[in-house]
Amino acid sequence: MAHWLRCRPSTNFSMIAMKSVWINHKEEVRSRQEAVTVERKPVTDEEAEEVDSLSLSSLFAKVQALYQRSQVPGGGRKGLCFDCSPKEKEEVIERALFYSSRAMDVLERAGIFSENETIQDVNTPDMRFLMIPYFHAMLLANCSDLSIRRDRLDKSCETIRRFLKLCTDLEVLQDPTFVSGCRRIIDDVKSPPADANHLRAERIARHRREKELREKLESLPQTQMKNESDTVDVELNRERLLLEVEEAILKSMNEISLFEQEKELLGFRSSMPNPTGPPVARPANSKDAGKIKTVHIPKKENTAGSEKLLRAGRVPVVGSEYEKREAIRQNVFCNPNPATMTVQEWGEIEMQRMKEQQEQQAKRKEEMDEEESRLTEEEKEERERRKKSSWDDYKDVNPRGAGNKGDHYFKR
Repeated sequence: MAHWLRCRPSTNFSMIAMKSVWINHKEEVRSRQEAVTVERKPVTDEEAEEVDSLSLSSLFAKVQALYQRSQVPGGGRKGLCFDCSPKEKEEVIERALFYSSRAMDVLERAGIFSENETIQDVNTPDMRFLMIPYFHAMLLANCSDLSIRRDRLDKSCETIRRFLKLCTDLEVLQDPTFVSGCRRIIDDVKSPPADANHLRAERIARHRREKELREKLESLPQTQMKNESDTVDVELNRERLLLEVEEAILKSMNEISLFEQEKELLGFRSSMPNPTGPPVARPANSKDAGKIKTVHIPKKENTAGSEKLLRAGRVPVVGSEYEKREAIRQNVFCNPNPATMTVQEWGEIEMQRMKEQQEQQAKRKEEMDEEESRLTEEEKEERERRKKSSWDDYKDVNPRGAGNKGDHYFKR
């Protein structure tokens, strides 16, 4: 026993030393991982060199594939689940943004779409390139880092406006309501509060149109066209591309309003003092650590306890424990449902309501009397005849009458 007591301090000291070494090792590994994460690039150097030689079709195929992986849970690849691995999702999004930004530059330099032509003048293989700005905007908004999210949302809103302007110039939308909504978003015009009902009706119409587009897209077969020499049905592929572009326009119109609201919230958050800092904690070696803080309630005159003592036949003592408890109870357990008006006020409101009800009944009676006076004798006789005829028909259909008295309801 004595030997065990002698060995115990040294054993505890060695365990503490090993624990401290292990903690230092974990911190070092974590710092290395963070450094690697910061230095990680969205693409390799070889891919960055090869991206300049890629055609617009190849860039679009890469952007579309990466965008679909970023939207579908599981990433479209076995073993990749974005819910479980957010770093994988960030890597895919950054990689998609790299290719989409290059595709945007190539699309702008190529000048495929002109302001002087409509969507009917655009070649079918080139129509898919209209989705590049939409993919880029949605990828920019899919950012979880709060330090850069506001800048990403600014760029996303700007890209959405460019996308909507391009589609509006090409006259993709045919509904004048949607066209006016697009132009309002492009010009960044804030609607007055009086147009709330109009905006609500417009949102409902967009939602219904989106539902129709999804149903049409699901009914169409999956076809893809890379160039004009493909053997797939050109008209079918063109219809599908038109539906996809229109759906992207409606989604962009819905998303940009949410992005603008989120930008305001992020701006308010950044203006707050120390928005991301951890809460201030009391040091463990403080003198008051582990102690319960005593709350001193200021003394307040309260005669509730004295009145109860007087009713009970006891003489209240000023400053007694009973009065203190009663004062605390009155402050804590107050009336949860206080009165909002007096009886007189309620009576006046009820009298006003009854007066308005009587006026409405009198007005309704005057209208009925006026309609009755306009009827001729033949019309009155015809009305009485219809009533009697309908009553006779009801008696023929229900020979035992209405209701469920006795067993009539079950044995009819």
